[in-house]
Amino acid sequence: MTNDLREPYLLLPQQAESLHQPVDWSGFIESWNTNVIQPLAKAFQAIAEAIKPAFEAALKVVQAVSDVVYNAYLEDGAIYGESHEGMMRWMKERGEIARLRQQAERIEQHQEMIRDFKQMLAKKRGEQS
Repeated sequence: MTNDLREPYLLLPQQAESLHQPVDWSGFIESWNTNVIQPLAKAFQAIAEAIKPAFEAALKVVQAVSDVVYNAYLEDGAIYGESHEGMMRWMKERGEIARLRQQAERIEQHQEMIRDFKQMLAKKRGEQS
């Protein structure tokens, strides 16, 4: 006979009765609150307090950048109105302009490299003849 709790049918009668005792949930909940929830809450509060200055500094930087961009938009004539939405549209379009210019520049550089390579090949072939 084994007293393995995974096989309750092999338990002695007094052992089997102890398996069916009611659980003291109030004690469990109080212990859970004291030993888990409260320490976690304190830890999260400490983390929040520790990172608060960094977030506030980052917010100031973001606000400063936003002010610079908005002023640039105003200097460009605020063509879509003096609003956040107008500035966002202008920024999106300026980004697309920059992307297309870079793409055109890459194409021109690629063509120049091919042209130079072909000229070098023609020169080498001329020297070998």
